Amino acid sequence: MIENKSLGSKIFDVLNVVFLVTVTLICIMPVWYVLCVSLSSKEAVNAGKVAFWPVGFNLFSYQKILGEGEFLGSFLISIKRVVLGTAISMVCILMAAFPLSRTKKQFPHKGVFMWILVFCMLFNGGTVPWYITMRSYHLMDSIWGLVLGTGLQVFNVILAVN
Repeated sequence: MIENKSLGSKIFDVLNVVFLVTVTLICIMPVWYVLCVSLSSKEAVNAGKVAFWPVGFNLFSYQKILGEGEFLGSFLISIKRVVLGTAISMVCILMAAFPLSRTKKQFPHKGVFMWILVFCMLFNGGTVPWYITMRSYHLMDSIWGLVLGTGLQVFNVILAVN
């Protein structure tokens, strides 16, 4: 470790810390404000009294959200999507990456397939063709539309190949 730092290095360190703390606060403050609003009374929020700390602390918002059956259902869908999505994505990624990790002698068309994958990654078809595809396969309003639609991420395939 360098013990004798120059004046320029010390100034840079101070400015770097100030900059990073500022960026951190800019990122954290909106989340903190939303948390304070959610923990404050409705009257204090409407009056604009909530700034950095909750005013008229209550948990009514959380009681209302957790009391509805739809919240638990949507939370269960999120859990299903994570579990199914991770499993299917890992299977698809590893099945695509394994042959691409072989040598040219073992898999002669490795370069062609890699270029196809990279082309598909760089030039995405867009939202409308994606919607038409999901509708054609009757995957609308289904967990499988969420899971199968993002089953093969090319960037992750490239990471697994390497």
